[in-house]
Amino acid sequence: LGIVLPFDKSISTVVWVVILLVYSFIASVLPVNLILQPRDYLNSYILFLGLFLGVLSILVLGVVGGIDIKIPFLQISEVAIDPKTGLIEPIWPVLFITVACGAISGFHSLVASGTTSKQLANETDARFVGYGAMLTESLLATIVIISVVFFLPFQDLISLVKDGKAVPAFGKAFGNLIQLFAGSWGLSFAILMINGFMLTTLDTATRISRFLFEEIYKTIFKGNISKYLATFIIVIIAGYLALSGAYVAIWKLFGTANQLVSALALVVITVYLLNKGKNSLVALIPGIFMVLTTLGSLVFYFYKYAFVSFDITLLVIDVILLFISVVSYAFVLLSIIRGKAKTSE
Repeated sequence: LGIVLPFDKSISTVVWVVILLVYSFIASVLPVNLILQPRDYLNSYILFLGLFLGVLSILVLGVVGGIDIKIPFLQISEVAIDPKTGLIEPIWPVLFITVACGAISGFHSLVASGTTSKQLANETDARFVGYGAMLTESLLATIVIISVVFFLPFQDLISLVKDGKAVPAFGKAFGNLIQLFAGSWGLSFAILMINGFMLTTLDTATRISRFLFEEIYKTIFKGNISKYLATFIIVIIAGYLALSGAYVAIWKLFGTANQLVSALALVVITVYLLNKGKNSLVALIPGIFMVLTTLGSLVFYFYKYAFVSFDITLLVIDVILLFISVVSYAFVLLSIIRGKAKTSE
């Protein structure tokens, strides 16, 4: 559509941000069957077509040839070095809070409990939909890695990442991957595919934020708040962060905050399974790993922002997250101890 009917490029970024915020407000307060559900359903065709083309291209090119690694083996690129400190962040825990959606993500747990669970036709579909969706997401993450490593020149990747252009980097890489079947349309399809992801995430994130805000409000003030007012507050905060550029600062700790939620989700599942007398190791083992990873990440960034780069804003956010995580894990540990005590009685 953008090629046949080009959009007016004179429209400023501010106007587009406002348009997207208005859309997010409307889409997040309407019932899911009016916008979210049909929109996600239509978007799924683009996603699955992209997955199909990606897997097919990898298999065909892997057999007939044409796959050459573009990234030097074990070479540390300049984008991996912190410009303020000149240091490279450690693989653990940083890698495990950076790679999220393709492996484990706290945001996914919020979406699964906040919207997905309410759209199931039958409770028995939960495993197929929830676990199946995560496996599909892992497949997508694998395709993205293969695309960038094998189908994007290393210097192009470095220059795009340095300029903060992760979306064009994926677009060029995936477009090159599926060029065998999509031809010159590969890049356009790749951008359409990732934009569909971002658009569906936008209003879903707004809806989930509203749920959380309503629960916090009810806990503190012992009453309910209008969903319209709650959504308006969320949208205003998001608009301020986007237009002021303040999001750039807090984005650096997004991965830690996101994986903190995933760790809490695994811990809650562990407690549930223990109370039901079922095998809890399936959640306990990854839960322990994610707890140690998030705590390790928060301690690492505390040291970095307090003694190396001296960033007071990120230091305060880090301390708040560290406090929340310690208190949350302490409450869970107490509940486990109490549960065992009741069982022994």
